[in-house]
Amino acid sequence: MDVRPCVKPKLQLQLLFNNVLSNFSEVIKYTVVKRFKKTDFEINVLLIIVCTAFAFCKGGASFFTGYFVVGTWQVISMLIHYYKNWFCEKGTKRRNYQTTVIVVLISTLMGFIISPIMIVVAVVLLFAAPVMAIYYTWICYQEIQKIMQRPLDLLK
Repeated sequence: MDVRPCVKPKLQLQLLFNNVLSNFSEVIKYTVVKRFKKTDFEINVLLIIVCTAFAFCKGGASFFTGYFVVGTWQVISMLIHYYKNWFCEKGTKRRNYQTTVIVVLISTLMGFIISPIMIVVAVVLLFAAPVMAIYYTWICYQEIQKIMQRPLDLLK
């Protein structure tokens, strides 16, 4: 007695195609994430180094330029991670960092309405922004290390 399931050849071919396509999709997804993560990390490091060198060479208040250049890149990176849902699970370092940035942005917006809040936010960010930039870069580095260890498990 034959106990194999009665699956029509057309259905078997379709299931096989879906399985191959799914595996191919996962490989492409992994490759894109891996490439973006490495590029993101490299851009972060490069911007921090270049902006720091620029601030030391130029002097004065030119270091504020680095705050905006590095900060803008990191916000774009965070938005891409959020949109693609990469490493943004609840309780992760990236999610906590994103929450902190949202609080800072809301506080800054409130500072436009209530000027004493803006003064406090500006003073705090003067010292906290460089630490935040380095911390964000460290988060990116850790995610690269994680994706290199178990690449396909992270994408599900």
